Amino acid sequence: MEETVQRNELLYRVIKRSQPNSMDENGRPTSALFKQDNGVSVDRDGDRSEDTIIKKFKERFDIRFKGLVRVGADVCIDNSMAVIPETSSNIYHAEIFENEDKVPLGQLNALILADNSEVVVYESEVKWT
Repeated sequence: MEETVQRNELLYRVIKRSQPNSMDENGRPTSALFKQDNGVSVDRDGDRSEDTIIKKFKERFDIRFKGLVRVGADVCIDNSMAVIPETSSNIYHAEIFENEDKVPLGQLNALILADNSEVVVYESEVKWT
């Protein structure tokens, strides 16, 4: 995998069942899904099949898993966000920041990511906690 995230990569973010404000009433991601003080944690696709990616997220998050969204890395790059690989425990892991100085994402960029993300899987039978 490239050391630098490429614009053609897909980035995946988990929807945790403890974050009901991360989805709106129409089942669309909100900017809250992309707000995290220490970098927005995502997985790069890494040429894996989407089925494999979903399976890995379900294994990693277990009962906390509610769903998964994807967004193109090009959205980050085109809006001057920094996508920084953080591979100490997961070779696919990366974090999205406002810039290379690792400033947390602002509201506008969180909204841009929410508006450009696509729900991959959403388990409506899993109750919010």
